[in-house]
Amino acid sequence: MEKRRIKLLTSFLIVVLVCCLTYIVSAKVFEYNKPVTNEIAQKIVEPEEKKEEKEDLNNLFSPDVDLNYYRELYKNKNIVARLEIPNMFNILLTQSSNNEYYLNHSIDNKKDIKGTEYIDYRVTTDSQQINIYGHNSKTYDIPFRKLEKYLNEDFFNNNQYILLQDDKGRKIYRVFAIKEVNKDYSHMKVNLTGEDFLKQISNLGNNVIYRRDIDFTQDSKILVLQTCSYASDDSYYVITAILEE
Repeated sequence: MEKRRIKLLTSFLIVVLVCCLTYIVSAKVFEYNKPVTNEIAQKIVEPEEKKEEKEDLNNLFSPDVDLNYYRELYKNKNIVARLEIPNMFNILLTQSSNNEYYLNHSIDNKKDIKGTEYIDYRVTTDSQQINIYGHNSKTYDIPFRKLEKYLNEDFFNNNQYILLQDDKGRKIYRVFAIKEVNKDYSHMKVNLTGEDFLKQISNLGNNVIYRRDIDFTQDSKILVLQTCSYASDDSYYVITAILEE
């Protein structure tokens, strides 16, 4: 009788051990195969928060993240900032030594035709003009595809702010204009100063789809987001935002 109990207990323990091992292996397989994304958990802006945006714009956005955590997670020292547009996306930004690498590499530096959103290599997150690029797609649900929401006038009117967070803290920009450009790369001229920079902002506010009246000077700071348009070849959507002082 005692031997039978021992045998049953041994069989039970073996079954439990096999189940545990199966679970662990399955979890590892899932983790290995899960898609790599630079999306951060999204915070949905509630109507009550929208009413308070003039009083405290920070309430529109998710809490700041530890960028070093994501550098370690993705083993990527090229992660330099976080970009959040409420009701659109909350993503990490990379920056390399050129403007080609992240066109076809993921945030963990693997080959990927979807690429990763990145900051122009010629600027820093403290620059007067910060250009940020990302792919559009008819096939993949990627972050900058959602920039097309600004083509809707109601969305443009009701979603005014963009947050850029780096290691030093956060900056909040107000969307100035969206325009479509064709074979016009003047918005990619960075590090302009004085009157040249003033003309740059004025040009970004001309021939637009939508814009709002925001005062600016040659000392203003701007954010320029670019993604492809499928209207014609060499065509891009350019969204410009001006830093809130």
